[in-house]
Amino acid sequence: MSATPPRLLYRRPQQADLPTVFAIFGDPQTNLFNPAGPMTDIAQAEALLDRWL
Repeated sequence: MSATPPRLLYRRPQQADLPTVFAIFGDPQTNLFNPAGPMTDIAQAEALLDRWL
């Protein structure tokens, strides 16, 4: 089964995604149920993104 909605784009993460990764993972609302809590600085997001790349 395949789903290809017209407004959904799947792609590999890129270094340029760093601000967005930090915005999502640093937001307390998006991390309510994350035991680690939200990220507190962009270096944490950079480390996560480096693991993904």
